[in-house]
Amino acid sequence: MYRKLSAPVAIQWEVTPSCNHLCEWCYNFWRKESPLPLLPNNYEIVFQKVVDELIKNKVFSVVITGGEPMMVIKQIAPYIKQLSDANIQIYLNSNLTLLTSEKASLLQEIGIKSILVSLPTADSETCDRITNSRNVVARTTLGIKIAQDHGFPIMVNMVVSRDNLHQIRMTARHVASLGVKSFAATRASNPVPKSDFVQKVLSVGEFRQMLTVLDEVANEFNFRTDTIEANPPCAFGEDHIERSHRFCSAGRNSCTIGYEGNIRPCNRLPMVYGNILSGLTNAWLKMDDCRSDEWIPIECEECKMKLRCRGGCKADALVQYGDLKKPDPLCDFEFMPEPKSQNIQPTTDNLFVANFELKLRREDFGGIAYVGNSSWIAINHKMFELLSSKKKIIKLKEAKKILFTNINSARLTMAFLIKNKILIPKNLVKGDSDD
Repeated sequence: MYRKLSAPVAIQWEVTPSCNHLCEWCYNFWRKESPLPLLPNNYEIVFQKVVDELIKNKVFSVVITGGEPMMVIKQIAPYIKQLSDANIQIYLNSNLTLLTSEKASLLQEIGIKSILVSLPTADSETCDRITNSRNVVARTTLGIKIAQDHGFPIMVNMVVSRDNLHQIRMTARHVASLGVKSFAATRASNPVPKSDFVQKVLSVGEFRQMLTVLDEVANEFNFRTDTIEANPPCAFGEDHIERSHRFCSAGRNSCTIGYEGNIRPCNRLPMVYGNILSGLTNAWLKMDDCRSDEWIPIECEECKMKLRCRGGCKADALVQYGDLKKPDPLCDFEFMPEPKSQNIQPTTDNLFVANFELKLRREDFGGIAYVGNSSWIAINHKMFELLSSKKKIIKLKEAKKILFTNINSARLTMAFLIKNKILIPKNLVKGDSDD
């Protein structure tokens, strides 16, 4: 439907390059500058410009990341509060080792919606070695408990290499003991070219072994499980293909803003397209190479998923081969997955209400209907007109009229909107009444 949005849907905002950990799979471990600054000297100017640009461009969500955001949370809190006050969804990535009750209360005040917590393993010795820090498991565990006491939804993410592949189950057991219900295992990538860490990166077979254990702990501990990088679908293999649901959004519907204001397609790609002080739009519109097909590898030509997958992670290809047009090292060309069928059945409902969290943004092709980072769709002008109606109840017959379609197509369209959480059947909403 579209090649270019007027602005990103989601932003990763790196508020500091500094971290109290030095995980060997992270860029911090390999950076030559030492020490890294907590904040730039002119951070007040840069950060206020970030806030102004994100609000002006109607960005829907922001992930606060780093480095370790808790190192600068008091300084950056006023800027995050401005974003949440503008109805932008705010998420936090943190190891939580620096969280206190006072800081947790501050996170509540500034509108943090949920927290993704990094815990490499529940084995203390291995965790301290991976992070080059001390007592990490105990300190992260305390941070999780404090966050839970303040009501924050938590997902724990375990970045997996050959060092801790065998510790997924024990880590999941520890996470379950804390009452956390969401757990992710994510394959570590080689952070920089020619690093020693490349020897610890999981192969395709080991990646699938990780997914097998993830399936097992999902059942054993009643977890919602995931792997949070956009790995190529072919890497999942036939046994795990249902887990493949993420595709690279860098420069297409998301980008990264660095602590110094530099704008990149994602947190791992080094290309800088501009600085926030010159505006978000200027840099965003320059990312046409991310949106074109020029980086789709020749090796992927026969794959039916190529226009979505585009050869997997471009950062991994760049680190491994020095070439953005090469396939993700995790690609398995012996397995060519088929696109997933939508399998949507027409709704039998006749009355609907918009999700109370629904946000709309106009685009040249129509607009964006957004509920969450995993629940948003591009819509045409007719659908935008329908969803932006001031009427409390949306009637099927009115939708049919606005969409210039027949009743069966209207029912399919409404079912699609229900599946993506844009609409809710009226009979599922308590307290509503007809117009």
